[in-house]
Amino acid sequence: MTDVASIYGPALLRVYPDAKVILVERDFAQWSKSIETIIDSLWGTLPNLMAGVVEPLLGSATIATHRKMLLGWAAARDEKDLRVKLRSAWERHHTEIRAICAATPGRLLDYKMGDGWEPLCDFLGREVPRSDEGEPLAFPHVNDTAALRRKLTEQRMIMLKRLAAAMLPWVGAAFVAGAGWWWWASTCSQ
Repeated sequence: MTDVASIYGPALLRVYPDAKVILVERDFAQWSKSIETIIDSLWGTLPNLMAGVVEPLLGSATIATHRKMLLGWAAARDEKDLRVKLRSAWERHHTEIRAICAATPGRLLDYKMGDGWEPLCDFLGREVPRSDEGEPLAFPHVNDTAALRRKLTEQRMIMLKRLAAAMLPWVGAAFVAGAGWWWWASTCSQ
């Protein structure tokens, strides 16, 4: 699990007690910048419009669901309280994952970004990925704030396209009715 799905980590670890766990504890300042992007995408003028108008027209509740997930995870009442409680929720999350895994020695890898392939591969019992020339492959870095913002924008565009497709028959019917009324009114006035 990554990102918002990690909210369900403790529950899933209890359901799958034999699962290996790699806990990546990012620098809080970097993580909070990333989560602030998510929070900004869920609260504000445009998200409120999407949640209050667009999603109900599409039969969706994605924004409301994500809001509830984050508020519940942080034990927060609202957006402002969420922002205040981010650090304590972040710390509690890591502590809880470690506590769940403590009962099974060797289940948890506390991984620090920048440690490279070796700790991961040793933990998973795999070879370090190598190029055709035998050199270790560069460690990927793809989960950045810019990519997250692009993904959020892409999801909003998909939702707006769905709304346009859902509204098209209504707009067409209104156009036909308006044209019919105009024809009738212009015919009757002659």
